[in-house]
Amino acid sequence: MSTTCSDIALADVAGPMKDLLDKLSGENGASWLEAVKLVLRTQPHLLIAKLKELALKLWKKLPVGGNTKDELLEKFKTATYRVGNEDKVGIQASDWARDIASKPECVFPTEVEDGVEFVMGSLGDLFGFKKNTETQFFLNEDFLAKHNLEFCKPSDAFYLRLNYTDQPLDEWIRVGMKPIIDSGRDPNVFSLEHGSRGVWLSADYAYPVYQWFPDNLWVFRRKVAKP
Repeated sequence: MSTTCSDIALADVAGPMKDLLDKLSGENGASWLEAVKLVLRTQPHLLIAKLKELALKLWKKLPVGGNTKDELLEKFKTATYRVGNEDKVGIQASDWARDIASKPECVFPTEVEDGVEFVMGSLGDLFGFKKNTETQFFLNEDFLAKHNLEFCKPSDAFYLRLNYTDQPLDEWIRVGMKPIIDSGRDPNVFSLEHGSRGVWLSADYAYPVYQWFPDNLWVFRRKVAKP
């Protein structure tokens, strides 16, 4: 199957391309050049796939699972987070987040899943979007799989919230999960927020036709290759 330029966004390869150029101009540049030429002559799709894989920079690698919802919410009460040079105590969970966490779709696995890799970035950096994009376009399994990503589990949001203690003020990250219908019958995803009232686990509407800006931040799981 052939691969065209439309299969990969320029934003996906900016970092790896800079690294490649550094190697080409380095001590072993001639060897790198020959290797690149060989790949381009034989199986260019492998080079593109590798560059896309490298472009998905690891954000967090965490063990997740092993706690109930109530246990995690209890941990929120004593968790510390950083604001400038000061430590503060107590992560908040909004009523909105608690609502979707109470739904059957929000499962809290009893077994620990080690070394789960998370990728976080803007929609522009992750997917090359230049304009507003509807939720349904990128928040689906087929699209994410093409970018070596997959949905977060809803419970991942709790572990990410506990781990991300140095979140910058006014940053807002949506969790790339299958939306959960809240008590008002609206689709929602969890979000990680740091606002003037502290650090929060909250939630946001994720209607299929809702449009997101290219600079909106999202977090997804890195797709694990199956043997």
